[in-house]
Amino acid sequence: MVTGRLICCISLALCGCVTNAPQKAVTPSATLQQALAAMASQDVDRIDIFYMPESALAVEAISENHLEKAAWIKMSIVPFQLSKLKTKIPAKLQESSMMPYETFSGDYRWGCVFYNKRGERLTSLYLTADGYGLINGTPVRTDKRFLEFLKQEFSCLREIW
Repeated sequence: MVTGRLICCISLALCGCVTNAPQKAVTPSATLQQALAAMASQDVDRIDIFYMPESALAVEAISENHLEKAAWIKMSIVPFQLSKLKTKIPAKLQESSMMPYETFSGDYRWGCVFYNKRGERLTSLYLTADGYGLINGTPVRTDKRFLEFLKQEFSCLREIW
């Protein structure tokens, strides 16, 4: 029951923070709402956090796939339902503003991937150092609140490098 409530909170948080900006030429394979609905229909059991320091110079922009494969630090929070973050993450997502944005060349430094108990990916969120991001393949612009939360909550990761 607590698991279901958390998923609903995360889903509502994300749905509540997506705004209806003037429509730009965004044609993602799945809309933001579909991605959030998929996340709400499952139980989040694990979250993987990926981090690549902003100071790490790359020859090319770091894609979401490259971040997952070559992140300097990867942390898994399992079981998520028992972690202290189970209330913090939905709250910070609810405070954040994310809206669809035109395609841009992302240089992703932070990533959060949500999984269910069967190990199936529910939702993925990647962020650049300046607050642009990708939610399940949909480019978004954020107000950086969730990015700042990640930087603060996982400051120990930033201090290592």
